[in-house]
Amino acid sequence: MALTPCRECQQEVSDQAQRCPSCGTNLPYLSAEDYQRTHKIATGILGTAFFTTIGCLPTLFAIVMLLALLAYAWPLALIGAVIWAIVYFVKKSKAG
Repeated sequence: MALTPCRECQQEVSDQAQRCPSCGTNLPYLSAEDYQRTHKIATGILGTAFFTTIGCLPTLFAIVMLLALLAYAWPLALIGAVIWAIVYFVKKSKAG
């Protein structure tokens, strides 16, 4: 267990500490460049998983709409269409 300076407050912290006890910085033993790289990788993985899951929702809503129309439940079909449109346009705006 080595002591290194915190990248924010420069107080000595353990190289295994999750937070700096002085200022509360996450992973204080990492340099600013290493922390940003780690943060980008984690954000990219979570973002990809989230939008992959979101990507299948329009298909599920289309199936719900079809079943609702077959059962003559037009209010359910209308709700499904609105939800599908919202998900579609949110996904489209995130993509570009």
